[in-house]
Amino acid sequence: MSSTTEKTLILKGIVKGCIVCFTVITVGMYFNIPSLKSLNVNRDVNTANMTQYEKMALHLVFAVRCQCVAATMLVLPIQMTAAKRFFTEAINPLRPGKSQYVDVEVRVIQNTLEQFVLSSTTNITLATYIETESLQIIPLLVLLFIVGRIFFWRGYYTLAATGTDGEMKAIGFTLTWQPNVTVFVYCLYCTLCTFL
Repeated sequence: MSSTTEKTLILKGIVKGCIVCFTVITVGMYFNIPSLKSLNVNRDVNTANMTQYEKMALHLVFAVRCQCVAATMLVLPIQMTAAKRFFTEAINPLRPGKSQYVDVEVRVIQNTLEQFVLSSTTNITLATYIETESLQIIPLLVLLFIVGRIFFWRGYYTLAATGTDGEMKAIGFTLTWQPNVTVFVYCLYCTLCTFL
């Protein structure tokens, strides 16, 4: 496959990923999906009489709990790597020439860890700046993260096996990267406005 064709596939994947991100966030927020009542955000707590900091504490607890769900996308490839190492000649990671058995997993884990750190940081920070009614965006961002990581992982396997399908990997990367950067810019703006 030529470099130009590969770049075209990746660009298509990026555009598709951006469209999915926009659609999920817009539809999810408009139709209140998931509903905050079903998520038990407030439980039996009356937030009307709470101070700003008490509300912020509730938001932080909610955001941190959502990040635990997102962490499954780190646990799964780490478990897969451990299993592959145990059942192949890659059991000794220092043995020369045996790392190809887990090459895809190691790359997926590295990128997922990078994305997870950014996602967790921005989602938790975002929870401190938004109203309780808008907290539903956090699970939507986690959903995009999980779906994006699945596409990214699958795209990597296909790419490793066939040398093609950079589009699926690009969709997966975009589903995690684009929301992360967008929320990062928003949180940075809010933080700078707080200090200025």
